[in-house]
Amino acid sequence: RPPPGCWNGAAGRAGDRRGRGARGGGGAHPPPPPRAPPPAPPVSGADWPDTPRYPIMDGGFEGPEKRLELRFRPSRSTPEGLRSLTRAQLDELCAQVNCTILSSLSSRHMDSYVLSESSLFVYRERLVLKTCGTTTLLRCLPTLLSHAHDLDLAVTYVCYSRRNFLFPDRQHFPHCSFENEIAILNAQFDGHAFILGPLTGVHWHLYVADMRTPEDTGRAPSQTFEMMMTGLDAAKMRQFYRTPLPDTAEQLKEGDGRALAKPLTKSSGLAAMFAGADTDEFLFAPCGYSMNGVRGSEYATVHVTPEPECSFVSYETSEQRADYASLVCALAAAFGPSEFTLVVLADKHSKYAHARTPLSVPGYKAVFRTSYDLECEQSVRAVSFRRERSLPCC
Repeated sequence: RPPPGCWNGAAGRAGDRRGRGARGGGGAHPPPPPRAPPPAPPVSGADWPDTPRYPIMDGGFEGPEKRLELRFRPSRSTPEGLRSLTRAQLDELCAQVNCTILSSLSSRHMDSYVLSESSLFVYRERLVLKTCGTTTLLRCLPTLLSHAHDLDLAVTYVCYSRRNFLFPDRQHFPHCSFENEIAILNAQFDGHAFILGPLTGVHWHLYVADMRTPEDTGRAPSQTFEMMMTGLDAAKMRQFYRTPLPDTAEQLKEGDGRALAKPLTKSSGLAAMFAGADTDEFLFAPCGYSMNGVRGSEYATVHVTPEPECSFVSYETSEQRADYASLVCALAAAFGPSEFTLVVLADKHSKYAHARTPLSVPGYKAVFRTSYDLECEQSVRAVSFRRERSLPCC
């Protein structure tokens, strides 16, 4: 039996968006009787409830991703670090998450993988795993830490984050609640959890355990930018379908998903946003698009869910910029979101850490801004925007 709050495959009508909060009627109601606290979630992977493999998402796909980043102290005994992991070991991690590797792209600094549900980036001392749908991202954590131990790699930084889900009742353990996710992470690390944004609207969950020293962050400062978009322009989404839409006479796009996706990277404007990068992309059937871009030690990754009932696009990059205004305007023009949220995690000595001017986007109104100063001289800033006019004017 799934733990309290977990989807068991029959919890409600397909497409229900529970967790948003339903408004009650006019009179007063007595408070509900007190409930016993739920049992503590298991922390050993062997004790976790079984999860159906590749569950079907009837009524809409869960585009918002779960994201896990780990960093490690270099080891003299294994100079290649995490890049020493074999394909079989990476496949094992993905199987625990309930996704598969579709394609890969390597550079001198990293290996990137397009997954059936989002992306994986592997550096010598850093790993970023991002998965959408009803994947069980944190289930791979014990195995990942075991592999790192075998490679003589000590964890120095852990960051887990996600936007609030569109369909929270469909998630499987341990992603049924942020409390469960925190418990799983705190069983391994001594970190802190935050929620940025209003609980009654779009908000972003963050867990950080930072064991780095100021020397570590000063020697290799980093920053990560994410833009998460909803309410996307239907006309702009048409190109991300393989099958014809009901109201069009478009022909079925047949062929390899990688070959079909390559022209979209340019026509959508994404190639210009991360210029000079090598790209690896995939167009899914019946719809959906993923792209990884690699340029030196920096990456960018994009994931598009075009269905109107659950439209969602995420863009993430490790590119160091002092100002993201031009990138935000380009993304808003490319996808036409009605709402979007930006999050920047930046070390003290990174380019963005010294930004002081609040970001403004023509045609959009900022509805909330939140920031925290985290451990070890790292900060996080989040801002959500809502469209004021029919089209952005960037």
